[in-house]
Amino acid sequence: MKKFDVYFVSETGKRERNEDSYLILNPRDDILFLAVSDGMGGHQCGDIASKLVIESCQKTLYSFLDKRVEPFNIKSILIKIFYNAQEEIRNHLKLYSNIKFMGATLTCLLIVDNYYGWGNIGDSRLYKITNKEVKLLTVDHTLVNAIDSGINSAVVRENMTKILTRAIDGSFDEPDIFPDVELYSEINDNESFLLCSDGLIIDRSTENNEFIYNFLKSKISPQEWLNSLVKNAIKNGSDDNITVIYALNNCRKRSKIFKKIISFIKK
Repeated sequence: MKKFDVYFVSETGKRERNEDSYLILNPRDDILFLAVSDGMGGHQCGDIASKLVIESCQKTLYSFLDKRVEPFNIKSILIKIFYNAQEEIRNHLKLYSNIKFMGATLTCLLIVDNYYGWGNIGDSRLYKITNKEVKLLTVDHTLVNAIDSGINSAVVRENMTKILTRAIDGSFDEPDIFPDVELYSEINDNESFLLCSDGLIIDRSTENNEFIYNFLKSKISPQEWLNSLVKNAIKNGSDDNITVIYALNNCRKRSKIFKKIISFIKK
């Protein structure tokens, strides 16, 4: 399996509390799992929802580790991860009847050997980064993407990007599981990955590839690069929590980089 150095930042930003949670899990040499969950702002218990989702991800993944995991299992594991996360929230709502609603996004990447798949519900994102480009791999589940995109008003478009059409909220909303047709994608030597909550994205009506790529070209360490991305987002108007995970393919190491692959659950 190709080796990755993993870096992360999770900032409260201008909010009172951080409702993002994340998971960086490297349980075996042949498996790396990354996930970001953003508790839905303005709703009850967003921080609890994202934590429950991430804890469910870990439990589900570990349930597959008592046997050999093959690349062709990637999609079925991802589907189970999302199904169990929905069930976790559903059970929590049944247990605490005073809570009328709670929800979160979930975007995750599963690498097995030198192959990978990914999935998402909501508007947290996954980007693939190469020497030549930054490519958005997920599709935001927002109202603006669900209807005719021929909306001229920038204000209307921006407001509609904040309304989610799918979430991990105890419902039966289904994730997008990728790649679309193949069972998995193969990792090339120059491919790295970035996951983020939507607080990093200033203009949510675009892929925002250019500003990520411009920062990437700067001659600073990966951790400094992530810190700069977050500071730039806050400076330019982000009023949300910001969580970013960067999985740097060892073949793309640029300066003195210290290995930081860890197993971690925020909170």
